[in-house]
Amino acid sequence: MQTINVNGCVYEIGEHGAAVLTECVQGGPVVALPTAVDGHSLTGIDHDAFDHAGPITAFQAEAGHPAFSCRDGVLFDRSGEYLLRYPPSRGADTYAVPSGTREIGIGAFAGASALREVSLPEGLVQVGDRAFSECGALKSISLPASLKRLGHEAFRGSLMMSGIALPARHPFLRVEGCFLTDRAENTLLLCLPGRGETELTAPEGIRYVDDCAFYGCGSLERIHLHHGLRTLGRYAFYHCHSLKGADLPDGLRSIGSRAFSGCGELRSLYIPDSVTSIEYKAFNNCEKLVLQVNKGSYTDRYCRQFGYPCHHRHHWPWQKD
Repeated sequence: MQTINVNGCVYEIGEHGAAVLTECVQGGPVVALPTAVDGHSLTGIDHDAFDHAGPITAFQAEAGHPAFSCRDGVLFDRSGEYLLRYPPSRGADTYAVPSGTREIGIGAFAGASALREVSLPEGLVQVGDRAFSECGALKSISLPASLKRLGHEAFRGSLMMSGIALPARHPFLRVEGCFLTDRAENTLLLCLPGRGETELTAPEGIRYVDDCAFYGCGSLERIHLHHGLRTLGRYAFYHCHSLKGADLPDGLRSIGSRAFSGCGELRSLYIPDSVTSIEYKAFNNCEKLVLQVNKGSYTDRYCRQFGYPCHHRHHWPWQKD
């Protein structure tokens, strides 16, 4: 595939002659989008194209651009219904997504360092994966009743999050205390890290703890999880550096990669016999941890294979070391 490098931006030329911006390493502070590159119309932008650009405070697109438009420095598609990218180095601390926006793209607000509050309009249908990830100052957001999909890891690493406003009977989301849950899937989507809670009990009926659900809950010392839980997602308790205890119920089946990575104060954790899958580096950088297991269980074999310290909770006379 042909590529063109212009002013620090890399474009790929597709088989029909259209250009797609794939990487911009010398962006900001104002990124002006061309209508064409070497005669090739610009029709697409990869969602991570600006991840390694310099500080960006605004986007610009010519009036009548065939594919894109800008509103107050924020990048949209031509129709204005799809918000592609909010300038991450913009200094404003609040932002109201304009009425008429129906979708927020993957990583659209990622790394927006000054934003403290965002409101989303009624009529918005979808928020993309990691849309508000690593927004270091973000404290609150309001989600409309029209929202049908909240993307994967939508608030990953936004460690000041302390409030989510929902309409009274949202069709599929629910806020319970400091937890955001999915009604239909019985999934715990997010624990609000900005609340600073030290001990929590997850809502009953939860079957899945989503990826990054407790990511960076630095004050959390103990979590109680109810019977019925089946899966702990990837990075579920990543860098919960104060965590000292977690009650994992019988019936739990899988623990995702790096689920407890960086839980440096975690000293003891019972893994029930029902667990039959522990993914890559689930307990990485847990230097004080000794797993409590039953002899002959999957986790017992896991500890032997990967060298994790463990203690046998039960030892029957006919079982040999």
